[in-house]
Amino acid sequence: QPLESGTNTSLGADSCCQWDRLIKTPWREISKIEKFLGLEAKVTQDNFYFNSTKGFHCLRPGQGSERCLAKSKGRPHVTVSKQSVTLLRKFYMPHNLRFYNLVGRDFGWPED
Repeated sequence: QPLESGTNTSLGADSCCQWDRLIKTPWREISKIEKFLGLEAKVTQDNFYFNSTKGFHCLRPGQGSERCLAKSKGRPHVTVSKQSVTLLRKFYMPHNLRFYNLVGRDFGWPED
């Protein structure tokens, strides 16, 4: 029961996105979203720059000032044990499978 109470809040947002890839190469993930939605491809790597202070990419819009997440974002992640990762993957598996069926695409979660 404790696992479910701590993970239910993430079933919506977290199960929809592969955060690692979104953080490392946001333009590729947004391109996949554009394609999935049938939109014209507009977002490229040129729309981002790496902020070495924050440790992640920030938005560089076509015109205007550069945008980045607030100061509270970009915190280091805690180390999670292999046992916890295995437990979380097992918990999320049926939710991920239902999501794949819903959107008609297998995102390959979890990745090892």
